[in-house]
Amino acid sequence: MPKCQDVGRSWRTPAKNKARKNLVSRITVVAPQIGARRLVYYDLSAGNAKSSEDTNFWEGTSPGILIDCTAGAHENMQAASVVILCEQNRKTFAELIPNLTTHLGTPIEASPDKVRFGYVPGSVTTRERGWCPGCGLFWAVENRHRDDCLATPQHRIELVEKHRGVHVFAFCQDGKTADVSIIRPGDCTYFDNDTNSLLSWAMRPALIAEVLRRTWMCTTFSTLGANASGGPKRTSLNGERLGWYDRVEAIRSALPDRIDLGLFAIENDCEQWAYLASVPTAWRAKTEAEMRSAFNAVGATLQRAWCQQDGAAFKALLDRLFLTRKERTQREEGLFSI
Repeated sequence: MPKCQDVGRSWRTPAKNKARKNLVSRITVVAPQIGARRLVYYDLSAGNAKSSEDTNFWEGTSPGILIDCTAGAHENMQAASVVILCEQNRKTFAELIPNLTTHLGTPIEASPDKVRFGYVPGSVTTRERGWCPGCGLFWAVENRHRDDCLATPQHRIELVEKHRGVHVFAFCQDGKTADVSIIRPGDCTYFDNDTNSLLSWAMRPALIAEVLRRTWMCTTFSTLGANASGGPKRTSLNGERLGWYDRVEAIRSALPDRIDLGLFAIENDCEQWAYLASVPTAWRAKTEAEMRSAFNAVGATLQRAWCQQDGAAFKALLDRLFLTRKERTQREEGLFSI
């Protein structure tokens, strides 16, 4: 699959990270107020967690953002929170571990032939990050890549249940195989679904439905690169592009009425990058304001549509991302349907 060389290093990245940080921070603050038992955050395509020169690990990488937010909220949760980092590319995963080690300390490693689990306190200074004293941040890494092995098997979950703190797991694994059996009723969940490649997501279609059968608190943030070089809009309509409608529909159809799906597309962007966020309906205005603020800071404006609020506008914006002008005209003339 073609990889996008711009992913993680473009002018859009600081805005995306700011929007991500705003959303995850709000989830983290609200969770204990609505009775959440703990936080369970997934990064389905963690990358190498290397920040750009003008930012830092905690503000400029998705793993850093998730870890910082969960650790900062530890004292308000009833049980140990969990951050699960999945990265399928072995070379990228090999870069991820030392970058995590720099900020979290030395992990417990599970060797390919013998899986050994234990927890040691990270070396991060809690004062530096404003975390509560005795945060108890622990992390472990599994250096194996097996297509038939789901992330976070049950025997690992039992250890998490017995130890208070924030637990970080790093897996060399495709996010589409992430196991959600760790999720319990009352858990507040978040899924970061950045692109594994321009033609696929790191989230399997059924994931959100699986999660919502386990807990009622689920928020997602996904990235779309419709017209980037090698992206879906450069493929045939009956090939990769129609699959993107199915991916979006898989999320939309799984959401209850209290959660809406917002689509935010960068205006006048030749590569047509866009972001998809599923949030409580009560958060629509705040989420929209934060998204606009984040992208305005880099000189960009957004076009947005909410699926429940205005389904026609949502569909039209999705069509603008994935159909050419000629195809949109043909569809209006009834020459084909989606």
